[in-house]
Formats: sequence, structure tokens, C-alpha cells
Amino acid sequence: PVPSGLHRGRYLAYTLHGAIITKPVEDHHVVEVSFHDSRRQRIPLLTDFYGFNMAALGDKGAIYACPPSREAPAMLVYRPFD
Repeated sequence: PVPSGLHRGRYLAYTLHGAIITKPVEDHHVVEVSFHDSRRQRIPLLTDFYGFNMAALGDKGAIYACPPSREAPAMLVYRPFD
């Protein structure tokens, strides 16, 4: 069992560039981008209120997506790294 307050993350993407992981926190998720090349700048965490369940990671940015739900339409978000 996972201790209370600690949640395992779930991969949204894993590529040659790095990985995108989502972790549940209270009423939302936090999305973290990490690069395999440790010389790359750290990307700020993304607060996810939409429930992204897929992503793509490229050299210039990341795309996050989720299907529609009863409360919200489908969402597609692009975040450039610069």
C-alpha cells in the first residue's frame, strides 16, 4: 500500500526527449516534465484541472489532451518551452 498523502505518478508520455508524469493532488493533478538530458532547463509544473490523460513531448514543447466529460469539453493544450 501507498502511505497516506503519497501518490504514484502516471506517465502521460515517454520519449527520447524525456517524460511527462501526472500526479493527483487533492482536487486536481500536477503535471511534471523531465528531460533525459540533465543540462536542459527545468520546466515549471502544470496545474491540471482538466484531467489530462495523454501527452506528447517534443524538442520545442509539449501537448496535453483529455477527452470530453460531463463537466467539460475535450481539451488540447500546447505549452512551448521558451
